[in-house]
Amino acid sequence: KIATDATLNHRQRGLLSHALRHPGHSYTVKSHQRSNLVSNATARKDLVALSDIGLLDQRRIGRTDEFVAPEDLQMRLLKQT
Repeated sequence: KIATDATLNHRQRGLLSHALRHPGHSYTVKSHQRSNLVSNATARKDLVALSDIGLLDQRRIGRTDEFVAPEDLQMRLLKQT
């Protein structure tokens, strides 16, 4: 169970669930937008919020922001409690 359930929406919880099973996987605004059928702004807000609280690592590749599932995501989630 994801420790920060109360503060995360269902899209963010789903992404973190996937990220726990796939450390190192990268997500983009476009991929999150397509997966969840949401606007670009909503997808960006979801990913930036996860990055801001330290659950995803953000990096810029060219003109694209990538949000990467850290290898220690499980530990980061435990620290959130």
